[in-house]
This record gives sequence, C-alpha cells and structure tokens, in this order.
Amino acid sequence: MAMCNIPSTNTDPSYRYKMPRIISQKEGRGNGKKTRIVNMGDVARAIKRPPQYVTKWLGNELAADSSYTNKEGEGERSIVNGHHDTHVLQTCLDKFLGRYVLCPNCHLPEIDLIVKKKVTATCMACGWAGDLDNGHKLAKFAIRNPPDESGLNLRDSAAEASEGKLDKRARRVEKQRLAAMNKDADGTNKEDGDNEDGDDDDDDDCESFTDGENKEEKEKKSKNEKKDKKDKKDKKDRKEKKAKATKEEFDNDGDADDEVKKKAQKEKNDKNDYKDKTDKKHKNDKKEKKEEKTKIDYSDDDKDVDDGESDTAGKGQASKKKGGELEYDDDEVKPVISMLAGLSESKGISLKAADYLAELTNLRLAKNFDQKTSLYITMEALCGNKMNVKALEDKAKYLTS
Repeated sequence: MAMCNIPSTNTDPSYRYKMPRIISQKEGRGNGKKTRIVNMGDVARAIKRPPQYVTKWLGNELAADSSYTNKEGEGERSIVNGHHDTHVLQTCLDKFLGRYVLCPNCHLPEIDLIVKKKVTATCMACGWAGDLDNGHKLAKFAIRNPPDESGLNLRDSAAEASEGKLDKRARRVEKQRLAAMNKDADGTNKEDGDNEDGDDDDDDDCESFTDGENKEEKEKKSKNEKKDKKDKKDKKDRKEKKAKATKEEFDNDGDADDEVKKKAQKEKNDKNDYKDKTDKKHKNDKKEKKEEKTKIDYSDDDKDVDDGESDTAGKGQASKKKGGELEYDDDEVKPVISMLAGLSESKGISLKAADYLAELTNLRLAKNFDQKTSLYITMEALCGNKMNVKALEDKAKYLTS
C-alpha cells in the first residue's frame, strides 16, 4: 500500500507521521455515477478521525451527496456521488487535515478532538488548546454526532440510551433492596424468618421491586389525574373570570358613556347660561350708555338755554341770529310750544307723526326758526315737565320724523 506524509504536501522523506494514499474507484454511469473510497477505514485510522467525518468532508467540498456504512457482510463502504479523480480527493483530504488534524501551533497531527457544544482540541505535542473551525458544515455534523472515547468512531446514541435506562433500573433495584434490608433490621418483617441460602431474600427483593413499580405507576397515574382535574378547573375558572370581567367592562363602559353625556349636557347648559348672561349684560351696558349720552345732550341744551337767558338778562332784550331766526328763549317760541302741546293733549295717542310734522312745518315757516329749535319745541311740547328717558322713547316717532 502506497504511503504518504500527513499531509501529502509535506515532502520530507524522514517524516514519521504517515498515512495511506487514497484509493478510489469509479462506479456506475449516467445519473448513477459514484466514486467509492476503497481504503477509507485505513485512512481514517491513520489520522485518528472517524471515517464518517472524512466522508462528510469530501461530500461537502465536492458539493455532492456522501454516505458511509459498515455493515456485516458488506464491510466498509464510503461513497461520494459523481465521478472524481483520486488526486482531487487527496487534495480535499489535505484541507481536512489542515482544519481538524494538524495543530495550528506546531503543525503536527497530535491534537485530540473534543466535541461538545463546539469543536475544540488540545495538542499532545506542544500543549496548545483552542477552538477549531466551527463555521464549516462538518462542525455542525460533528456536534450532532460526537466521536466515542477512542476518537475513531461515532457514539451509538441508541445503545447509550439503553445502557442509561439499564443503569437507572439497576440503581432503583438497589435502592429498594437497601430499603427492604433496613425495614428488616427494624423488625417490621420478623415473620419472614432467616434463610441461609438467600433464596427467599431474592424472591422478596423481586416482589418488592414489582410492588414498588406498581406503586410508582399508581402514584404517577393518580398525580396525572389530579393534575388534569386541576387544569380543567383552572381553565373553567379562567373562562368564568374572563366572562365576568368582560361583563363588568361592558357595564362600566355604559356608565362611562352616560357620565360623558351628562357632563357634555351640563357644559352645554352652562355655556348657554353664560351666553345669555353675557348678552343681557351687553344690552344693559348699551342701554346705560344710551341713557348717559341722552343726559349729556340734555345738559348741553340746558346750558345753552341758560347761557341765552343770561345774555338776554344782560342785554335787556332778545337776541336773534343772522337772518332773523328765533332762538330757544325768545318769547315767540312759547306760544308755539303751547299750541303743539295742546294739539298733543287733544289727540293723545291717536296723533299721527305726519300730522304733527305738518303742523310743526307750518309754524316753522310762519315763525322762522331752525331745525335745532324745532327739536327743542317738540320735546317741550310733547314731554314738558315729565321729560325723561322713558318719555323720550315713547315719543321717539315724533322726534325722528
């Protein structure tokens, strides 16, 4: 068998780490093409790695499906789909050696592979320890399928599980046997007597184990039933609680809506009341301002009349404007006032504004007085001594004509 260094790129003839060169055989044709590595088991044992890892690596590197089997009667079979040359397979194997066989520090194939949650290694030659390439697909495969203690094969998970169950069963039997012995020592089983051969004790242990198993099964079943009942009860309570909470929430929402409506109606009423009060206040203020203005006008007129009287008293005779028009305090104004006052008293409320205006116009043309004097004559004739705001409002139609 042809041998080469580990890796094959090392050309040192005295190098002591050797492995067999890959021997491959192409089989099939068409869609059934495949390449079989004849000596995969020898190569894997030489590099101290499981043959499943090497076969998986070659398949990943060549982008092809791969499989490894070792059945009785068939022997080891390492298959990679497709036809691949031997030197190509050897090159891929050298890459595997660089990633998972050679030490990154001393470059010797002396690292022990440790596969747990990730792939790590420790070098037996230089003492290096650290992580290997955990980003490759092979690392994920190795984590799912860790090697055994020898490092040459994968762990048999089914066998380990079965062995674990057996160990657990043996521990349980031993525990029950010790409990039975303690019970005998306390004198609870004195009626059984002593048996020198130990056959009866063995039978008792078997019966105790069987009874213990039945008791445990009954207890387990009882616990499961209680748990199911409790879960059903809790589920029912949660459902009732949820329904009650939903009803309360609905009622609370209805009450909240009524409160909101009442609050909105109250705000609306308050707003309307405020508006009415504001409008009423504005009206009163406007009326007061009007009355105040009217009083000011009357005071101004009285002042003019007083000034006219004082001037008349000083001069001793009536004064007239340019053009011969009558003034407020002329003696000829008084008969006009008396005449119009008599007309108003005689007709009363039936006196029409047009009739009154016609009579006033005739007197104005006859006596020759201006518009201002006409207003004074009208107020004196219609209101007289009862002149106030209410009286002026009642006679407003005669004053505005």
